[in-house]
Amino acid sequence: MAHKKWILSSHAVYRLNARNITRDQVELVIDNPDQIVKEDSCKHIFQKKIMTNQTLFLYRVSMNVCKNPNLVITAYRTIKIEKYEY
Repeated sequence: MAHKKWILSSHAVYRLNARNITRDQVELVIDNPDQIVKEDSCKHIFQKKIMTNQTLFLYRVSMNVCKNPNLVITAYRTIKIEKYEY
């Protein structure tokens, strides 16, 4: 099933550029997450492990799913995978 359409907030665009995360990586996480953490009814965090430059990172994409289209709030990656896995 295809995901709902989504857009990047201006904050997300800024953070992606600062963190060298591509829109394609964000799309991969949203389209095929390893896990979705529901922080509340509207804020969901899509998580996916991705090997980047021979390092395993956990990519986390925070999205407001109550907006239409869904709004990506921010995204980041971390090597502290165990901190975020449920």
